[in-house]
Amino acid sequence: MGFVRKTITFTEQQDSWIKTQIITGHYSSYSEFICALIVREQERYAGLVAVSAALVSGEISGDPKYFDAEVFKQNISATHHLNKLEDFEFNAIADARANQAVIKVSLDDL
Repeated sequence: MGFVRKTITFTEQQDSWIKTQIITGHYSSYSEFICALIVREQERYAGLVAVSAALVSGEISGDPKYFDAEVFKQNISATHHLNKLEDFEFNAIADARANQAVIKVSLDDL
């Protein structure tokens, strides 16, 4: 991969902060700092695109199914042997979401 030289301008405050990052060993140079920012932004953007695509997929998948708190409680109790505190926490979660629309997004979509 080739490199391209660019000239950029920082405020004094930004320059001071970047210098501190370099002095404290977070980065070895201005170039490394800027490259890290670009990589982070590329990753953030890719994540936004993936979430957006998953939301669109969910929207076009049809009408939402509504959360059934009792079915949730039964499924959790059947698949996990929960102690009383956990039972209480899951009941509270289930009751709080009763009759809310459920959006199903697969982690594979993200």
